[in-house]
Amino acid sequence: MQQSPNDTRQHQDEELDCRKYFDCANEACEVYRTLFRNTQPEISLTQELWNPAASVVEAGLHSCASCERLEALAAVEPRRAYDYLRCVTQRQKLYLETTLKQYSSQMNVLVQIIETSPDMLIATDMNLCITLWNEAGSALTGFRREEILGQSVAVLFDETDIEQMMELLLERGFFRGLRTRIRCHDNSVVPLDMSASLLRDAAGEPFCTVGASRDIRELLEKEQALKVMAETDALTGLHNRRYFDHRLVEAVQNAARYGQPFGLMIIDVDRFKQYNDRYGHPAGDTLLREVAGLMQKLVRMTDTLARIGGEEFALITPNTDREGAVLLAQRMLAQIQARTPVTVSIGLALYEDGDDESVLYHQADKALYSAKREGRNRLYVARR
Repeated sequence: MQQSPNDTRQHQDEELDCRKYFDCANEACEVYRTLFRNTQPEISLTQELWNPAASVVEAGLHSCASCERLEALAAVEPRRAYDYLRCVTQRQKLYLETTLKQYSSQMNVLVQIIETSPDMLIATDMNLCITLWNEAGSALTGFRREEILGQSVAVLFDETDIEQMMELLLERGFFRGLRTRIRCHDNSVVPLDMSASLLRDAAGEPFCTVGASRDIRELLEKEQALKVMAETDALTGLHNRRYFDHRLVEAVQNAARYGQPFGLMIIDVDRFKQYNDRYGHPAGDTLLREVAGLMQKLVRMTDTLARIGGEEFALITPNTDREGAVLLAQRMLAQIQARTPVTVSIGLALYEDGDDESVLYHQADKALYSAKREGRNRLYVARR
């Protein structure tokens, strides 16, 4: 039976339509393969496949049909395979767009955190070239972002500091509270407290370092002020007993190690209690400051002069033999007698091999009381 022109045209249209869907199905399979190239689990090609209105988002996201089975289906039922894959890819596109918006929002928050952070934030690649730099870094160092990006961290830090940082990062993966120094645009140096981490990729390979640093100039000034307060006598401005004890231990150790002579004097203001009772405590405090000031002018920078009690002082004279120590003590006696209404007594002990700090202090203290016993206003040298 001969086909009519209309039947022939309809048959041709159906054949073209089938080829179109077959091509589209194969093209969709390629898209599907690309989207889910990292996943290969199987699903049942029943409800999800034959009913595109079913919930295929979960099917697309969590358990994808193998590309081979979809390609086989496309050869038999191209239109149904195409409809299914189009549904999956459309929903996947929607999912990706939603995820991208969320990611963009998170990135905007992250950028704001970086730029508004009061701490200097810096990141480098594994060649230690700077890849991230925030406004706090520019404010601290004077380097603009366009100047510093791509530069080596050697522009900012000394080689020894860089080596120490990388050693810690490679060994532990992070460090916290490392005190270092950064070189600024004007070549000035600023002390920092730095924390950093080493980031690794999915294969466990390190790919960058990130660090946060804070200017600690004010903190160091406060620490230094507290240290001075802890080591200084509030009344006279001399060192206190705590600092003196520390320096005496050091002096004994140096003398034992290097054979350097040194002397220890203990100085006491004569009849200070009577002066205090007669003129009052404010006058007594003023007198102690005057005596301390006179002695301070006579000693060297390397000497340690301290107030160790009420009216008692101590002096450590490193690299000083007997003759030098006696000469200094006599000058102190003369100056204090001439320029204040009181006198002082001095006990002197010279270091000998085998002495420790307690032995030496005991010898000087005994010499002081011998000076008091023999009439005050004099020097007495300890005898061994």
